[in-house]
Amino acid sequence: MDLKVLKENLTSIKVVLLYADPLGGEHRTEFGNLVTINSIPPKVIVKEVSVYPSSEELPKYIDQVLANMSDPAPVAEKIEAIAARYNPTTNIWKGVGIVFIILTAVFAGLTYRYWSESEKLREKLERKKHRRPGGLPKKAEEEQKSSEIVEL
Repeated sequence: MDLKVLKENLTSIKVVLLYADPLGGEHRTEFGNLVTINSIPPKVIVKEVSVYPSSEELPKYIDQVLANMSDPAPVAEKIEAIAARYNPTTNIWKGVGIVFIILTAVFAGLTYRYWSESEKLREKLERKKHRRPGGLPKKAEEEQKSSEIVEL
C-alpha cells in the first residue's frame, strides 16, 4: 500500500483479513484502527550548493588555487602524484621489441648475403682447382718419372 502525504492530517488505517477455511467458506476479520499516522508534508528547501568545476575548468581552477597559496609545493606534489596514476604510460619494451625485430631482419639479410657470396666464391675456387681435360699431351719420359715417384 502506498501512502502519499499531500497535507497535514491524522490518518487511521483499518485492515480487513479475508481467509478461506478448508471447507471452502470465506471469513472476514476486521481490525479497527490498526495504525494511526500523523502526517506532516515534507518541507522543500531549495539551497544552492557549490559544485566542483567541470573537467574542462579543473586545470584552470587548480592553477588559480596554487597561485593564491603561499607555499604550493606540497599540494602540487600531491596533485602530481594523483595525476601520474592516470597519465598514459609509454611501454619502453614495445619500442625495444620493434628495434630488435628490425635489427634481426637486417642481420638475417646480411648473413644470407654473406653466405651466398661465400658459396659463389667457393664454387669459383673449386673450379680453379680442377684441371680441365685437354691441352698438350705429356711426353713419355715425364710419365715414367711421375710413375717412379708414385712407386717410392
